[in-house]
Amino acid sequence: MRWMMAVAAMAFAASVCAAPLKIENKAVQAKTAAYEIKAEYPQTGVKAIDDEVAGWVGREVASFKEGTSPNPSPGAAPWTLDIGFTVERNDAQMLSLLASRSMYTGGAHGGRDFTTWNFLLPDGARVDLAQVLDGQKALARLSELVIADLNKKLLTPDGNGDADWIKRGAGPMWGNYGNVLILADALKIEFEPYAVASWADGPQEVSVPLSALSGLVRKDWRTPVASFDCAKAATTTEKAICGDASLARLDREVAQAYEQRMAQIERAEDRDVMRDVQRRWVGRRDAACHDQSGSALGACLTGVYRARLGELSPDR
Repeated sequence: MRWMMAVAAMAFAASVCAAPLKIENKAVQAKTAAYEIKAEYPQTGVKAIDDEVAGWVGREVASFKEGTSPNPSPGAAPWTLDIGFTVERNDAQMLSLLASRSMYTGGAHGGRDFTTWNFLLPDGARVDLAQVLDGQKALARLSELVIADLNKKLLTPDGNGDADWIKRGAGPMWGNYGNVLILADALKIEFEPYAVASWADGPQEVSVPLSALSGLVRKDWRTPVASFDCAKAATTTEKAICGDASLARLDREVAQAYEQRMAQIERAEDRDVMRDVQRRWVGRRDAACHDQSGSALGACLTGVYRARLGELSPDR
């Protein structure tokens, strides 16, 4: 009898561990003469997940408020921000979330973009595509599959598709694959309007079976992946980045933003200037946090990287 009770207890524990997270929806709403804000987002009870999601929503709302005019023109439509989430995966291994942000700030139409999160369970460690795919060769294969799918969807006799546009937006650059959902058996890639096609074609979504990437997926998805070779990390800053997945992700995001800015610059002399600015920034990054250690070093580097992302934003 005791062994039967023990087996039953183990089975119950296993079922609890395999159960999806309980999702509670939270909301932020605000309305003035200048703007209207509605942001709904999930909370799970897992601190790492909840802090990440709520922090992102808070920053988006604060940035939107700062950008609005305190004295809008008479008769002008208020600016609007609408944030919503869908739960794309929720099982014992991972929680995957898709955030959709719609924003109107005047003009003919508003803007729409996406942000994705993939959290390993039970601790809620965030993981992204560079931690899943094993390097540039794997990214090239994913890009090949995605481009083939988009060509099939968009390059139709009655469509507005453009092969070069698709190739630019879905080519093998990590920055093109910033919005990926890691499902149990596939990668789902989200492309915002204008990324691979016209506004009229809307956002695009491509699913690639993980089986099509056999041999190209990392075994350990928790390993930090920076923009540089962590095996050659020499400085205190580089070692800190390679020891923390969040810092490594920020490092890649800055490298990707820089790469995209460089791709938009036509004159060689202007690219030289941009390259020099980036080199000087790396020096400032190291100098800004050289006297820090531990969690203080991580916080310092996080602030420096986020500031650089702001400087590299297309709006700057």
